[in-house]
Amino acid sequence: MFLLPSHCPYALSDRIPSDEIATIPCCRAERTVSFYSRTDEPPLCACPGEEVYRFAWLSSFDGFAYVRITREGEEITLKRKYFRLGANPRPVSLALSTAEWQRFKSALEVASFWLLDPIDRRLLLDGAQWTIEGRIADLYHAVEQQSPEKGTLHDLGRLFFDFAGPPLSSVRLY
Repeated sequence: MFLLPSHCPYALSDRIPSDEIATIPCCRAERTVSFYSRTDEPPLCACPGEEVYRFAWLSSFDGFAYVRITREGEEITLKRKYFRLGANPRPVSLALSTAEWQRFKSALEVASFWLLDPIDRRLLLDGAQWTIEGRIADLYHAVEQQSPEKGTLHDLGRLFFDFAGPPLSSVRLY
């Protein structure tokens, strides 16, 4: 977990000269650049909201998807997009209830999300790359794993997809 830089080149309110961008650490980490280049999804620091979480799932066989959950005051929204062969990806937005938000926050706590190591160095030849990011105000944390096995992090990813509804709620996570 780290504090976002005060002059983030991607933040909503901060714009700095492009020649300074390379010297500033950011939530747009190198490991997520391939995700951003494939989607229209902004870095987490550029997403509005007091609290924002995103699950990016890049599968070897089943396309890729992202689910972003945002809390702004009492309003909790979810945005999802699923990219798969032969399908036209359309973003879907929906509201989450307070009970769903509490269930999600509980899953974050059970998984110890904010305390997890950022990168799992296991090397697998195929499967899916998981990146779960979170931002509360200026605090940011990301966890990256390849095909996490059953456990609390897997359960957290499953919850993102379940809240997203069909077709993601029926996707087999690996």
